[in-house]
Amino acid sequence: MRVALSLLIVTLSGAATHQLVIAPYLANIRLNALEGATDKASASTDPYVASPMARENIQEARDLLRIERFNPNLYMLLADNERLIGRRASAAATYEEGLRCCPRPEIYLELGRMQYELGQHREGTANIARAVRFQEDLVEDIIDPVMRQAVEERVKTLQ
Repeated sequence: MRVALSLLIVTLSGAATHQLVIAPYLANIRLNALEGATDKASASTDPYVASPMARENIQEARDLLRIERFNPNLYMLLADNERLIGRRASAAATYEEGLRCCPRPEIYLELGRMQYELGQHREGTANIARAVRFQEDLVEDIIDPVMRQAVEERVKTLQ
């Protein structure tokens, strides 16, 4: 009986160690590799190189989201890679899903930019204004003067 109980305790502690320590550590290694691969795909000027890399990155991001579905960085990386291959509507949906996980200003900013690209100017302005409201210096990242003015006006109405 004691041997069986000892085996059970060792098994449970091993499973807990794997779940709480080893699995997150391995997922973090994969996340770092995905960040590097996304940067590499983004930097490529050759679409025949960037596109297959982005597709692989999309699959890796989806696999990692099954493990860490509350990691906002994974949603950002997935959307960035979807954007690279021209899946703008899918990227916007991924940013929205990331916001449900964690409402971070950079996600609002990227969602707003994506909505502008999709012609959804009102929604884009609203989301960029939310980002700027969270983090005021993000307004300086807005290059388009018309968009910047619209966002600044919208931020004033949010205060």
